[in-house]
Amino acid sequence: MELMAPTHFVIWNNESIGSPPARRSVVFKYPEVEKVLLSFSIDFAVNGSSRSYLDPIKPDTINGKTLKIQDLPSDPTSLRVVDRTDLDITPMVKTSAEGSDNIFEVNYIAGDRSFLRRHVGVLTLSVTVVTPERKLVRYCFFCGAQNEVGAKQCSRCGRLLEVGGEQTTACPKCGETIPLRPDIRFCDKCGALQEVGPSVQLKTKTCKKCGATIEAEALYCSKCGSPQ
Repeated sequence: MELMAPTHFVIWNNESIGSPPARRSVVFKYPEVEKVLLSFSIDFAVNGSSRSYLDPIKPDTINGKTLKIQDLPSDPTSLRVVDRTDLDITPMVKTSAEGSDNIFEVNYIAGDRSFLRRHVGVLTLSVTVVTPERKLVRYCFFCGAQNEVGAKQCSRCGRLLEVGGEQTTACPKCGETIPLRPDIRFCDKCGALQEVGPSVQLKTKTCKKCGATIEAEALYCSKCGSPQ
């Protein structure tokens, strides 16, 4: 099973289980995850097996790591029917854009050996994968810094992000319309550096702190970051 899209997935769907442990492999294909939550329900009473119960020491393991479940009863007979929801297993799972294999195991004690080769219970187990929300950004025309989409002023250089009434050109990378000015060096949409034509000469000055050559109107040095 491969998990790629941010959603809810069922690994065992009300399925009969036999000899312990119940074990399955799941491949996570996510560049990064914000949270992974596990929910499960296990019932050993459904087939009348009075001696089978969830292992209280290591009820669930993921990639060999034991998931600690709070408030499990110490009496084994109370572990014949167990339900838990939204257990945080984020630190236990492995994920990557190429795909990472994860081993899920549910451990239980089959007290009566006559049941070892038969169905001893019913298991439902699912995971919910939450991925980081993609945040849109707006690039500053002047210094290339990322700003929130609704920002009016650059958080790095302080210049106004709103421009208009000027001659424009198209970004060679994404085609976005860009004001044709020598001091605008970055695309507002994709952040690509714009080439300055041979007829345009940028005025420069020397950074007061590090001596780097920077644009004459720059408020901050592009090399050392010091205010000008």
